[in-house]
Amino acid sequence: MTENTLKLQKEIKHHNELYYRKNKPEITDAEYDELVKKVDIQTVGTAPDRRFLEVEHIVPMLSLNKVYSQEDIEEFIAKSRELLNTDELEIMCELKIDGLSFSAIYENGRLVKAATRGDGYYGEDVTKNAATIEGLPKVLPDVKGRLEVRGEVYLRNDDFLKLNKNFSNPRNTASGSLRQLDPEVTASRPLRYFAYSLIGGTENTQSEVLNKLKKLGFCVNEHQCLAKNVDEMLEFYNRIYDNRHELGYNIDGVVYKINNLQLQDRLGNTNKAPRWAIAHKFPAAQGKTKIKKISVQVGRTGKLTPVAELDPINIGGVLITRATLHNKDEIERKDIREGDVVVVERAGDVIPKIVAVDKNARSRRAPKFVFPDICSECGSRVDDWGICSGGNDCLAQRIGNVGSVSNSEGRVAEKCQEAYEQIEQEVGKSEVLHIDETSHYNKGKLAWCWMFASNTASFIKLTESRGMKVLQNSKFCNRNSLVVTDRYAAYNYFADKNRQICWAHLIRDFERLAHSWNIEVKVLGCYLRNVTIELFALKKALLKNEIDVFRFTRRARKLRKRTRYYLKEISRLPEAIGASRVAKNILKSERMMWNFLDDPENIPLTNNHAEQQIRHYVVYRKNSYFTQSQRGNTFLERVILNMETKGPQSFPKPSIYCFLNHSPERIHIQLFCV
Repeated sequence: MTENTLKLQKEIKHHNELYYRKNKPEITDAEYDELVKKVDIQTVGTAPDRRFLEVEHIVPMLSLNKVYSQEDIEEFIAKSRELLNTDELEIMCELKIDGLSFSAIYENGRLVKAATRGDGYYGEDVTKNAATIEGLPKVLPDVKGRLEVRGEVYLRNDDFLKLNKNFSNPRNTASGSLRQLDPEVTASRPLRYFAYSLIGGTENTQSEVLNKLKKLGFCVNEHQCLAKNVDEMLEFYNRIYDNRHELGYNIDGVVYKINNLQLQDRLGNTNKAPRWAIAHKFPAAQGKTKIKKISVQVGRTGKLTPVAELDPINIGGVLITRATLHNKDEIERKDIREGDVVVVERAGDVIPKIVAVDKNARSRRAPKFVFPDICSECGSRVDDWGICSGGNDCLAQRIGNVGSVSNSEGRVAEKCQEAYEQIEQEVGKSEVLHIDETSHYNKGKLAWCWMFASNTASFIKLTESRGMKVLQNSKFCNRNSLVVTDRYAAYNYFADKNRQICWAHLIRDFERLAHSWNIEVKVLGCYLRNVTIELFALKKALLKNEIDVFRFTRRARKLRKRTRYYLKEISRLPEAIGASRVAKNILKSERMMWNFLDDPENIPLTNNHAEQQIRHYVVYRKNSYFTQSQRGNTFLERVILNMETKGPQSFPKPSIYCFLNHSPERIHIQLFCV
């Protein structure tokens, strides 16, 4: 064993101790997983704390192997099929609760023992503490013999906030609460649990196990899915990932288990994890990076806000370069300095913030940050609360107030109501409708901004849902007009004949195929990419009147045949499971790819028109404060997009568009005089 391997094993053991026993992790889950990948360490968790009695797990309480990509999922399924010599596998998909694993043992229906996971073979006796958990049965009527139930103890986010103590997060709080020496302390914490495993029963499948647990009175998570292929597994994963903030408790992924318990037994376990289950983790919500510089911004109220300029870091698929430091007190409390290595988190998957500082990595010469006492914008004095005293003499405050209309929001929205309704009617008359959506936050809660755009007008709607009901309830989506959309599932509300899929999304799939490891897929993917390039070139020539509709249609139909042929060839390749699945999915949508042939001059290949309109909203959202209220949302719907994208020419005088287009000072004055 090399010196480097020994060092890594020691480091992993140190972090296990911090995470499982002390509930004070120094690194993120993603960073821990990266360490484990570098060395084959066949241990689970950490040894039981000597303050507790040891409990032996007759059936080892193992961890799960973790994966992060679709390719890993496909490999898991392919390997399982190979080992079991079968092509048909049912997979039970469940949530991976971010809490503390526990085991509850019942003898003749009575709770006699409860234990933590520990090192997987020996756990800590927490029987008295577990008895205080809300909803955990103490007695199981009509149950004979020995029965072991396993699950996860957790803390809801709202309960965590009500505790109002100096705890780091719900997971660590739940873990520390269950592992208290005094059961009364545990009883004072609103712990909850979900049961997911039953040892000693007569069930044949995991789905039967969950149903039996529910009948016995245990809390079973309602979010589950029985999948028959990778597509259904990923569909469940994506749905949970998109809606996880609405759960009210933290999860960090999805668990896939082979449903048949006999097949589970055939696959068996390693020393560390079962071969019949894996955890599909969500993208990292935290990461480490370095502060290059701390700058200070002046807002519309004159408040000075420090901002950390960061070395770029990818968190959850988003490149983060800046994070707010809130105020002077926050910098002093966390002792944040330029050059520090920090842990950055995307709060609610949106707002980057610094949650910890690695002071061990700090240079001894790093000076403390000195908060300015003079405003950099106007030279006025900054008071003890970090507010610039310049008022209207401060340019930053004047400009910042452009987007903030305070109590005039309702009156402005009311004045715009007539024009708003006119736009809605005009969009509804359109024969071709472009639709797109983006995330939106209302009082910190995830919501959605929908854009419905015609060639002459744009209509925006802010909703709490991203689902199909938004389209069902829309006044102008229940007609037979053609819609141009991306491939998001909610748009399946529209019939195939009335929907044109955006080719910009299709070309991404073709690009992935063109970069496949499989030579045949790679060649065919390049052909598909070339077809797309040729199609866009033809469309451009048509719009420039370089070719007529007849020539365009004839050539496009030939491209359609080639596209179908290439996709079918890829779908028949058994050795390229992922690529084959992608091709089959695209073939299911074939009609929606080519509806533009019905009216080539008026039906576009992409929904870029809607995407371009929604960009204005995204920019405005990031530079305003008032939109975090219902009145602000109403104002945004009535004014910011509709008036700007419609233009001033068709509005009654005096034009709202012109009204908003005045200089910053004039806007500020007039908004309060509406």
